[in-house]
Amino acid sequence: ALALFGCIPGSTTYRCRLDGDADAASIITSGYLPDWDQQNNPYIYQQKATATQTGSIYGLAYQPASKSLFASAFFKVDTAFGPAGSGGIYKLDLNTGTLSTFLDIDAYFGADYAGPDTVCPGDTCFHQVGQRSLGDLEISTDGQTLYSVVIATDELLEIPIGNPPTAPPPPNGISKYAIPKPAECSGTGIADYVPLGLGTKNNKVYLSTTCTAQTSQSQAALRGYIYEFSGGSFTQVLSVDLTYP
Repeated sequence: ALALFGCIPGSTTYRCRLDGDADAASIITSGYLPDWDQQNNPYIYQQKATATQTGSIYGLAYQPASKSLFASAFFKVDTAFGPAGSGGIYKLDLNTGTLSTFLDIDAYFGADYAGPDTVCPGDTCFHQVGQRSLGDLEISTDGQTLYSVVIATDELLEIPIGNPPTAPPPPNGISKYAIPKPAECSGTGIADYVPLGLGTKNNKVYLSTTCTAQTSQSQAALRGYIYEFSGGSFTQVLSVDLTYP
C-alpha cells in the first residue's frame, strides 16, 4: 500500500518525499473521493514513478490534450537527483504510464547550469535548498509552452513544447529571461533572493520571489514579491512585507 505521508498534493497528483529508497514512489495519483474513502480504499492511490526514475522533484505541470504530466528536479538534502540531474524535466504519459526524460537544461546552456548533480548529505547542506536546481514548473493557458524557474541563476525559462509535446532542439530552443531583483532587496549572495513559485492565468505567467536577507540578517529587508510575465518582460504586481512577528 502507498502512504501519503511526505507527499505534496498537486490537484490529484502528488510528488513525494524520498528517504533513500530507490523503489519509493516519487509521483502518485489519487481520485476525487472524500478523505475517508481515500484512506480506506487501497485502489485509489496509484504509483506512477519511482525515485530511480525521477529523483527529487517539485514542479508539476499537466497538458490535458495529450494527458502528459511534467515534473522538474528540485534540490533536497540527502536526496539524489534523477537521470537528468539538477536540470532535469521528466514527462509521464498517462495514456501508457511511460515515464521518460523530457529534457535536461544542461543540453541548452552548459554543464551544471542549474548546479551540481551530486547528493549533498547532512546538516551542512540545508542552506543550499533554494540555491540550486529548478523551482516550480507551469504550463501556459493554451498548453503549448512550459515555464520553469532556474533557482541557481535567477532566470525564467520559456520552453515551447507543442501538442503532442516535443522537447525543443538544443542549444537554442529554450528562451531564458533574467528575473528582476528589487533595489530594496539587500545582499548580493545567491541565497539573498530566491525565485520559486509559478502560476498561469489568462495567457500570463506569475512568478513569486522572496528577499531572504540571509546575508544582512536585516528583518526590514524581508519581503515577498509577485511578478507578471508577458511578452518577454516582467511587471511587479505585488510586494508583501514579511516582517510580521
